Amino acid sequence: VHINAIYAKGIDTIEINSKEDISNQLTKALNFLIGYAVISQKDNKYIIKDISPSNYSDLDEIFKRVFQMIILFYESAIKDIFGDEEETLDNLSSRDREVNKFCLYLQRAINKSSYENDVLGRTIFTYSFNLEKISDEIERLWRNNIKYKVKKNSEIKKLALSSKEGLEMAFDLYFSIGNRKIEELYALRDRVRENSMKIKVSDPDTQRFVRHIVKIIEDAADLNHLALMKQLN
Repeated sequence: VHINAIYAKGIDTIEINSKEDISNQLTKALNFLIGYAVISQKDNKYIIKDISPSNYSDLDEIFKRVFQMIILFYESAIKDIFGDEEETLDNLSSRDREVNKFCLYLQRAINKSSYENDVLGRTIFTYSFNLEKISDEIERLWRNNIKYKVKKNSEIKKLALSSKEGLEMAFDLYFSIGNRKIEELYALRDRVRENSMKIKVSDPDTQRFVRHIVKIIEDAADLNHLALMKQLN
């Protein structure tokens, strides 16, 4: 966790002193960080350095790739949940770690960039952090289905598809803000909320499952505020 935080902060070199051999733990941790590697290990001292050739300059492209990855993550979740339900908890954990790896890379890219306007930098970082929260909510939705074999129907599937549509609309709004688009996303969010209340479910696992679906589109709609702040800078 500490290494992840240092990585996201944008630091290029870390020195770790340990009385124990932690090489295996470091190897596992660095597998999920793009660019970081142990370049020196001597006398219980480990040096980790960013050896990637990236200059983190094309921030919009990195944003685009990460956002699209999260949308694809949701698409895969819906396909499996309302399809063959073949995903396992172990595979899901691997998927989640891969998405989180790129979310951390995005946060690092933001902090490695320089901003004349500090407010803009904070706004974009907050946006990236909220993207990671949406990814985590998708993971919880999927995990809930795997663990508890949630009872689903066509209405719940429609709700999930509408929620995904809201996430896709939020992606478009990051690159092209428009009042009509914003209103459409808020309207879709409200419909998902209302329709979720009409679905008759009694068991707590399905209720929790539906709440995850609603939370995803609510968080997606909340991104509009940050997208507007970005445009106003």
